[in-house]
Parts: sequence; C-alpha cells; structure tokens
Amino acid sequence: MGKLLEKLRRAIRAEPPRPLGFGRVPADAVRVPPVVLIGHLDAWDPNLVGHLKEAGIDTLILPGSNQPPEAEVLAGLTWGVELGGNLNAELLGRYFEAGADFALLEPEAPAELLSPDGGRYLRLTPDFPDGLLRSLDLLPVEGFCLRAPAAGEALTVSDLLVFLKFAAVSRKPILYELGRLPTQAELPVLRDAGVVGLVVPAAFANLEALGDLREAVDKLPRRRAAGAEQPVVTVPPPSVPTPTPPAPAPQP
Repeated sequence: MGKLLEKLRRAIRAEPPRPLGFGRVPADAVRVPPVVLIGHLDAWDPNLVGHLKEAGIDTLILPGSNQPPEAEVLAGLTWGVELGGNLNAELLGRYFEAGADFALLEPEAPAELLSPDGGRYLRLTPDFPDGLLRSLDLLPVEGFCLRAPAAGEALTVSDLLVFLKFAAVSRKPILYELGRLPTQAELPVLRDAGVVGLVVPAAFANLEALGDLREAVDKLPRRRAAGAEQPVVTVPPPSVPTPTPPAPAPQP
C-alpha cells in the first residue's frame, strides 16, 4: 500500500493501522487530520521544498521532467509526480526507483502504465463522460484526482455536486484540486462532502497562508458518522382490536 493511500485511509478511520498478533498501537503514533493537504508545485525548486517541509506540508506533487529529483531533498516526504505527454514506462520506473510514491496519469496516457501494484492516480475533469462513470473502479489505479472548474472566489454548491458525482460511484479515494487555497470556512464543507485529499497550489507567494491552512486542518474536527445524533421518530403500529370470543350456547 502506498504512503498516500495509507494517509487517506487513516484520515477516514482516525486511527493508525493495528499491528498483527497481540502488539499494541504505538502511543506516539502520528495523528492524521481528517483532510490531507497535498502541495502541488508548478516547477521543481529544492529550496521551496525545504520551506514546505518546515511549514508542515509533507505530501507533494512535483512536475515531471526527464530526470527524477534528488532523493536527499525529499527525504521524509510523501511525493508523487505529474508527467505530461513525455510519459513512458521507462521514465515512470525511474521515478519510482527515486522514491516516488505515486504518479498522476492523464486519460490520454498509455494503458500499459496502469498496474494493479498501485501508485497510480487518474486525472478527472468535470466534463468526464457520465456513461463511463461506472467503469472507473474497474481500472487498476489507487484513486483519482479531480480538477475543479475554474477557480472562483467561493466554493459553490455546483462545485460540490461535481465532486459528489464521482464520489457516489467510486469506492476509491478521490483527490480534489480546488485550484486555490480554501478559506477556513470552506474546510468543514469540503470535509462533510467527503474530501479527504485536498490538492493546493504550493509556491513561495503563499507559504505563510499554507502554514495557516495546515494549522486549521490540524484543528478540524472529524466528520460525524452519517445518521449520528439524528432524531429518530418511531410510529407505533396501529392497534388491532382483540376479537371477542363467542358466548357459550345455553344449556337445555
């Protein structure tokens, strides 16, 4: 199981994986917040990566190139790569050897890059054909990454409905790329909609805002289970009158 997939699962179940046998869960197990922040870099910059690590952003998506980055700079981070048209099996293999945990694939990527071993996430767009939705889970990928429509000033109900359209038919995690940093008021809305992996732009210009966002996510309460604390109305069944036994016949 990939590191990103494990983080997403822990964000849902709110507990570390239990050891086999009679072992106990370590007391110092790192808590995973209900929403995993994933920084998306437009260009490779080892200096920026170091600042993101200091800000607590420990999951990154890097732009692809013909040469994987140095592993020393990315030590201790969970990172993946987004490769465009120059993607091929040999280059993807070199990225995994360099320590990449996952790769983002475009729908136009060669089918030979799919693998049941994991580490693949498929890009989705809002205009994905509805007739193909039921086939998503049949693909040998760990999950999906949905690009939101053009980033607006506020998250709309229509934006959430697009996300829920995919979440309703897939049992695999769906990363949500909003295209901007969400406001603190939007975080509970995204969490309640089922977003567990939020892709946000990472740059020097928004380092301070990213640190504030990470702190807000760490303090975010977990999503309440569906139906919890909901009032239950019980309607008693209609009473059925007890039939009166027939009177005994008089004795002669």
